[in-house]
Amino acid sequence: MAALAASAFALSACSGGSDPEKTVVMYSSANETTVGILQDSARDNDLKLDLVTGSSGPLLERIKSESKKPKADIFFGAPVENLAPYEEYATPVESSETEAIDPEVLEQQEGWIPINGHVVAFMVNTTRLDVDAPTSWEDLLDPKLKGKIIVASPEDSSTALVGLYAAYKTLGEDDFKKLVDNLEVSDNSGNIYPAVSQGEYQVSIGYEANIYPYVANKQPGIEMNYPTDGTAIAYDCVYLVKDSPNPQKAAEVVDQMLSKDIQIQELEDSFRRPVRTDIDPSDYTDFKSLDDLTLVDIDTDEDEAGREEFLELWKELTK
Repeated sequence: MAALAASAFALSACSGGSDPEKTVVMYSSANETTVGILQDSARDNDLKLDLVTGSSGPLLERIKSESKKPKADIFFGAPVENLAPYEEYATPVESSETEAIDPEVLEQQEGWIPINGHVVAFMVNTTRLDVDAPTSWEDLLDPKLKGKIIVASPEDSSTALVGLYAAYKTLGEDDFKKLVDNLEVSDNSGNIYPAVSQGEYQVSIGYEANIYPYVANKQPGIEMNYPTDGTAIAYDCVYLVKDSPNPQKAAEVVDQMLSKDIQIQELEDSFRRPVRTDIDPSDYTDFKSLDDLTLVDIDTDEDEAGREEFLELWKELTK
């Protein structure tokens, strides 16, 4: 935990010697490629983007602890469920670029601005698989897959929570219990994709942005399959920190993040699905259009309580 905290608060760029009026500080849980694109974009627009990177939980707690004298201008990289408890430390942000986002998606994010969408998919290594590559949650119930499916814990990983909660809503409680019986749970959420890549496991459940690099690099035997009986999408959102040092320039950075050019670059370089409706991901990747997927709504009025019930069931099944 100490190492995690240290890495979460590591400053990846320093503002010393730069014009503070042109410097924006972002706390972000996004990966190096993603935030690197944002830094380059800021530089091209005569801004300096300083980054503090790490896990979203510790970063959000840091914003809370600094609330009397904020140091960050922007937080980026978590879904609305993670952000809601920190609403009092955020300030509304408006951007003309949101006109390119589906109004229904904006409404679902409850005032937070979505930047990228993440769709749940299976990463499959077919090289040692003795059944057909799974393409549905129902397929994962096959007893032959027992111990061959790796996931992170939904108690610790927002990705796992979104994926497994979608499975729970799709399968129902009885079949979900069968799925859990087939799973191996990793304490390290970053390990689940390399473990399948290396053949230690045959299937992992995660986001397409984390799976697709293996497909794009044409690793033999690696497939990305969307569950045909119901997948889900979650959005990484951005917010401006209340009473931040440089809110005006921070708003400019948000505009850049939502611009068409940057959304396309993030898709091409870090495989993050754009939120803009004027970009078709299939023009740049093998991602399926949302219209071609069976989407499970995990953001209804009942789902806040539903997720709590789900996590209680998970604890009971995995204790």
